[in-house]
Amino acid sequence: MKKNNMQDFSIPRRQSQWAIIFIVLRFLYKLAKQLWPLGVAIFLGRSGTSSGFERYELIASGIGIFGMISSIIAYFKYYYHISDEELVIQKGILKKTKLNLPFARIQSINFSQSILHQALNVTAVEIESAGSDQKELKIDALTMENAEALRSYLLAKKQAAKVEYVSIDEGETITSNYVEEERDLILHLSPQELVRVGLTQNHLKPVGLIFGLLGSSIGYGYTMGMDPIDIIRSYFTNIEDIVYSQQIWWLLVLVPIMVLYSVVTTYLRHYNLQFTRSGKRFHVVQGLLNKQQFSALDRKIQILSWSQNPLQRILGLYQIFFRQAKSGDKEKEVARFSIPGCEQDKVEYVKENWLGEGRGQFDKHYGVSHHYFQRSAIYQSVVYGALLAIFIYLKLPIQMGLLVLWWIFSIYMSYKQYKKKSYALNEREIYIGGGILGFKHSLLPLYKVQNVAIKQNPYQLRRDLSTLYIYTSAGAIRIPYIPLSSAQRLLDLILYRVETSRKSWI
Repeated sequence: MKKNNMQDFSIPRRQSQWAIIFIVLRFLYKLAKQLWPLGVAIFLGRSGTSSGFERYELIASGIGIFGMISSIIAYFKYYYHISDEELVIQKGILKKTKLNLPFARIQSINFSQSILHQALNVTAVEIESAGSDQKELKIDALTMENAEALRSYLLAKKQAAKVEYVSIDEGETITSNYVEEERDLILHLSPQELVRVGLTQNHLKPVGLIFGLLGSSIGYGYTMGMDPIDIIRSYFTNIEDIVYSQQIWWLLVLVPIMVLYSVVTTYLRHYNLQFTRSGKRFHVVQGLLNKQQFSALDRKIQILSWSQNPLQRILGLYQIFFRQAKSGDKEKEVARFSIPGCEQDKVEYVKENWLGEGRGQFDKHYGVSHHYFQRSAIYQSVVYGALLAIFIYLKLPIQMGLLVLWWIFSIYMSYKQYKKKSYALNEREIYIGGGILGFKHSLLPLYKVQNVAIKQNPYQLRRDLSTLYIYTSAGAIRIPYIPLSSAQRLLDLILYRVETSRKSWI
């Protein structure tokens, strides 16, 4: 660390030379994201003897070469340095941009390493600021040594900036060296534990992908002039042509694929997860292909949630969710992140350290109106009734039977959701509970509330019901289908607590 502190950041310096690769890749990604429909159209529309395709190839090659040259120039035009009071970044080719970030506004300094970063032994540095309308400052690639030195130097400057009055004897030199507080390990997941956690995750995501592909194929067929009814009929006819033994075989194949997908994605995302705490912040290090190192300040955490599905309940595990105050276009995975594989004592540790010991206790919990379930059941009946009419028209008896069973199951799930929906309030926090098959709990300190609103749809208006929306800088939570009078009392009480609180929301 002493070696790091000796580096002179007052002199403008460039990123690692490997940053050129990441600048080029970012340019190509943006280009492909914007032009891929045109590329697909050209590819599908070309003939085998067409020379036009070669012309498009030349245009694409020219754009690629231009992007590489501009990326190299952008690298040489990017400088960063640290002045007496702020971090300064200068960049731009034709349009010059100068970004100034005062030390006092620095919230956290996070590292992010893709698999390419790890192979080149560099890291991206993301510096998150408070009260910024822009995305946090980002440096594409620094060596790990320079990144650690920069973080230590900036945090030392931030620490020194908090001192308002300092008496210095004549001739005395004071250096501000940042010494990080010792971290308490909350959770570390080994590879074996990650596999166990992966087995308890949501295994239905691949099903969503399958239905997405089905919807895309129907949409594509419609654009080609095919009748959607004919597409659906041919799809279900093909299913009926498969003998039942084959259907069971495909089901037995699909289930392991779904489970394997959950295990692999969990393993890659949370590999070597280390969840720690020091001072007034939580730290997370995780990831195999995309390694992340980031921290969450207590004052930036707006909403704390923890959930448990049936599989997790069997193993006594919870998943904790943090929702932080957003800073401009802040990346979603950092503004909202989760920690899987936590036992009950870990959840209590996080609650006590964030809220304070003995906080988050509630004397009484309240439910919502039965109309919450009734309205959901009516809407589902309309949708499933329409689908049933289509299946009757197509003469698909097996699908009709399956739809009726799914209809009954959906209604039952809505009833379970209604019974689990609850809320509670004390002098300092508000609690909202919910879930369908499992449970989800959310806590919000009242002083972090930004706004409160009461909304009524036509169904609620006729029954003197309403939904209470509680807004924070990390998004909103809501209490649905409660009496209008109760919502008004809650609104008045929450606003009173906010106005009389001396704490800052961030």
